Amino acid sequence: MTAFSFYIETGFHISVNLKNNFMNLPPFTVYVLYSLKDQDWYVGYTTNFNRRMNEHENGQSKSTACRRPFICIYCEFHINKTDAMRREMYLKTWAGRNALKLMLRESLMELPFS
Repeated sequence: MTAFSFYIETGFHISVNLKNNFMNLPPFTVYVLYSLKDQDWYVGYTTNFNRRMNEHENGQSKSTACRRPFICIYCEFHINKTDAMRREMYLKTWAGRNALKLMLRESLMELPFS
C-alpha cells in the first residue's frame, strides 16, 4: 500500500492512500514549499512525491536542508514530464511567483510569519 502525508496550503495535515483511491494521481508532481525558517519558497519537481517530501522533511536534500521546516503550500500533478518541468520553470520566474501569490492570496495570509 502506498500512502503519504503532507501539509497543504493552510497547514492542514492530509494523508492520501493511493491504493484505495478511485483514481491514481498522475506521476509527475510540481510542488511549492514554504520555509518556516526563512519565510521563502522552494519550487520543485518530482516523479515520487512521497519520497521527495520525506527527503525535504529529513534534511536529505542539499538545497533545502538548512531551511527546514517546510509547509507544502501548493502542488500540481501532471501526466506528462515535459509539461511538469515547464510548469516548474515557470513557477520559479517572477511571473510564476506572482501568479501563485494571486491564486493563494488568502492561504498565504494564514501562514506563520507571512
